Amino acid sequence: MVRSVEQALVDYAMRPQAVANPVMQRTLATLRAALSASAEYEGAVREAFNAVLQQLLVFAAIGRTQRF
Repeated sequence: MVRSVEQALVDYAMRPQAVANPVMQRTLATLRAALSASAEYEGAVREAFNAVLQQLLVFAAIGRTQRF
């Protein structure tokens, strides 16, 4: 049972999280489409890079809405 719970957590952590913001969805789709021409943008590299790219966009969007 413990292993199945651990595996479920790993699967959840590895799954890309959906972005609810339609502007960010379009931006991500545009960037991913542009990257798809690269031979290096495949498989595990693609998945990892997509996750990092999404986090960067979320970070940038939060930074734009907050004034320090």
